[in-house]
Amino acid sequence: MRSLSSTSASASVNRDGYEAVIEPLEKELRRIGVRGLTIGGSRKVTEELHLLPADRQIGQSGVGVNPRILLAIGVSGAPQHLNYIGPRATILAFNRDSEAPLMTLKSAPGTATGVSVIGDLFETVPAFGCVSERRVSHG
Repeated sequence: MRSLSSTSASASVNRDGYEAVIEPLEKELRRIGVRGLTIGGSRKVTEELHLLPADRQIGQSGVGVNPRILLAIGVSGAPQHLNYIGPRATILAFNRDSEAPLMTLKSAPGTATGVSVIGDLFETVPAFGCVSERRVSHG
């Protein structure tokens, strides 16, 4: 298994059109000083939509990740994806489906921690970017 585990932050993307959300978020995170940022995605993003190169695919047929923070944007969290996220990760999961596996992730010893942000990612992700920028600006 290949690994992107040396990164400190990671963002997962899924479904057509998310580049409109991911690219601005990536720019904002870099602007406020997030270091070690790597963008990864699901098989749909890498193989079907070609939004990211194949070496950024997270999951059973891709790479494993173990970032400190993982932003999972529109990713359901199927086992073949979740099983390749390391235990040190705190996952901020943005999804409108409150029942998606990633949205119901419970912390257990030796597993990643999940924080759910339920809503339309085209609204919640930009709001997250704005709040992050304000928190950094105001200490």
